[in-house]
Amino acid sequence: MPERAVNNHSKDHMEYPKMDAWMLGEIEEKRRKNVAIWWESVIAVCFLIVFTVVMAIVFFALTTPQVRAEAINITDLESVHAVVTAYTSSEDETDSTPFENAAGTVPGRGSVACPMRFAFGTRVLIRGHEYICDDRMHPKFGDRFDVWMQTKAEAFEFGKQHVTVAIIN
Repeated sequence: MPERAVNNHSKDHMEYPKMDAWMLGEIEEKRRKNVAIWWESVIAVCFLIVFTVVMAIVFFALTTPQVRAEAINITDLESVHAVVTAYTSSEDETDSTPFENAAGTVPGRGSVACPMRFAFGTRVLIRGHEYICDDRMHPKFGDRFDVWMQTKAEAFEFGKQHVTVAIIN
């Protein structure tokens, strides 16, 4: 019976040939390229996030009605005595599109839901603050006004008030 050759090498050396410097250099180069691609992806994602946030801020700034701080003489204005409440951008208080009001803009500070008889863009003065009619009250509430608030806590604190509402324009 012929003798079998004994292999003194470990299994690892038999399955994987010894790598030379050139092969190791190629592997290192591929690793560097993969790391560079990964960092480029991270930077691109960060840029998209920052861009999206900036665009959202610009969008909200352009679509949110601004409350003016100028003094208004309410004795010269038409006024109505009305119930004024507060609401938030929540589906349980609005409809299925809580972040879009009836005028097609985003509700924000200075927004108020007005009775149907007031046109969109009508400016009203409630408790010394100017608001812009950009939303609608449900007809069942008659002459009620509903001021937009950021949080439910603010809305509950505002409560239900019977006040005089001055119509600016």
